Amino acid sequence: MRRRARIFPVLALAISAAALGGVAGAAAFLLSGGGRILPGVRMGGLPVGGLTRSQARALLVEYDRQVVQRPVFLALPERPLTLWPRDFGLGLDVEATVDRAFQVGRRGSLGERALILRRLRSGGVAVAPVLCGGESSLRRFLEGLCTEVGQPPRNARFDPATGALAPEAPGREIALADSYRRLRAAFASPVGREVALVVRPVSPRVTLAELRRAGIRQLLAKYTTRFDPGDANRVHNLCLAAQALDGTLLRPGEILSFNRTVGERTEARGYRPAPEIVQERFVAGIGGGTCQVSSTLYNAALLAGLEVRERTAHSQPLGYVPPGRDATVYYGLIDLKIRNNRRRPVVFATTVGRDTLTVAVCGQKEDSPEVRLELSPLVPVEPGPELVEVDPALSPGERVVVEEARPGYRVKLYRRYYRESRQVASEVVSEDYYPPRPRRVKVGPPPANAAKSPSRQVLPVPPDVDLSPSVLYN
Repeated sequence: MRRRARIFPVLALAISAAALGGVAGAAAFLLSGGGRILPGVRMGGLPVGGLTRSQARALLVEYDRQVVQRPVFLALPERPLTLWPRDFGLGLDVEATVDRAFQVGRRGSLGERALILRRLRSGGVAVAPVLCGGESSLRRFLEGLCTEVGQPPRNARFDPATGALAPEAPGREIALADSYRRLRAAFASPVGREVALVVRPVSPRVTLAELRRAGIRQLLAKYTTRFDPGDANRVHNLCLAAQALDGTLLRPGEILSFNRTVGERTEARGYRPAPEIVQERFVAGIGGGTCQVSSTLYNAALLAGLEVRERTAHSQPLGYVPPGRDATVYYGLIDLKIRNNRRRPVVFATTVGRDTLTVAVCGQKEDSPEVRLELSPLVPVEPGPELVEVDPALSPGERVVVEEARPGYRVKLYRRYYRESRQVASEVVSEDYYPPRPRRVKVGPPPANAAKSPSRQVLPVPPDVDLSPSVLYN
C-alpha cells in the first residue's frame, strides 16, 4: 500500500496528461524532468528547455550582456531619449530567472501541471526574464518627466475684466505605474525596445456648462499683490498654484481647501526650490512663493464677504501684504479654508501679470453690504537680549553678527460692513502676534593667556567648628 501511495501522484499526472495530449507525449514530458528545464520552455525568445541549471545560467549571463544591457529608446513629444540600464542600476536576475524557468510544469495542482505539459508539447511556454535593481531610480526618472510630458487641465473661467466666459480644456498626465511596467518590460525584451509612455487624459474640474448654470456674471471682489519678477523659481511656483486655483467653483455651503485645490507642492508636480519661512527664517524649500497665492486669495475672500473657516498667520511680516492680512499654508499641516456663505455659487479667477497677482471672486451680486478691511495700529514688541554663541572657528576676540534683531508686532484685523456709507456691522477677523527675534552673534574663544577665575580650594574643617544642620541652613 505504501509503495502504491508513493507512485499515485505520478500515475495520476500521467493519466491527466494522457487525457489531454496522449500517453506517450505525457510520459516523455515527465521522464524528461530530472535536473533539467522541461522541453518547450522559452525565455526572452530563447529556447531553454532541456538545459541544466548551469547551462541555463551561462546562457542568461550572455543574454544580460547582449540584450538587457542594450539601450531602450523612449519617445517623448519634444525629444527622444536613450536609456541605458546601467544608469538605473538595472540588470537581469539570473538565478531568479533560472528558477522561474525550472519551475514550469513542476508547480501547481495535478490538473494545472497537466495543462502546462500540454502547452509545452503543443506550442511551448514563454517565461519572462526577472530583472533586479533600478526600481527607485526608474520611478524617480518617470516622476521627473511629469512636468515635461504632463499638461494640467484648464477650468472654464470667468474673465472679470471683460465679463466673458472661457471654455475648459482637458489636460494629460503620465500613468506612472503603467509606464513603469512598460519601460521595465522593454529592458527585458530582445524586441520592442522603442517605447512610449502611457499617458491618460485629465478632465478639468469646472466646465463652461457649469459656470452658465451657476449664473456667474459679475465681479464681487478682488485683491492684488506684487512680486519680484526676477525671482524665477518663486514666480514659477506662484504661477503653478494660481493656475490650479483659477476657475474653482464654490457652491453655497461648500468649503474650499487651498491645499486640496492646489495640491501638494512637490518636484514631481513641477514645483521648484524657492525661499519660504521655516521656524521664523527664510530657507530654500520646494514650492516657495505659494503662500503669496493663499494670502491674496484670503484677502479677496474677506472682501467678498465669504466666511474664513481656517487661517494661520506667518511667523513674521511679509512684504506683499500688511501684517495681519497674510495666510500661510503647508501641505498636510496648515491650510486655508473658505466657506461660501452666500446664496449663489462663486468662482475664483486668478490673473498673473508681469509683477502682479490678482485673485477675483466672481458670481452674482446680492443685496449685501459693502465690505472694508481695517487694521489696528501695530503694537511693537521689543526683542529680548542678544544671543551669544562661542565659535571655535573664529579668532579670539572676533565678533560676527549672524542675525540682526527684529521687533515683533501685535495687530488686529477688522471687517466692517457698510450700506450707503454708513457702518452697519463690524467683526474682529483675527488677532495676530508676530514674535520678535533677538540679535544673534558669534564670538571667538577667549585668548589662551586670559586670566582664569581661581579654582575653589577645599580646606580641612577645624575640629571646633559646629557643622550641625541648625548652623548650616540658618
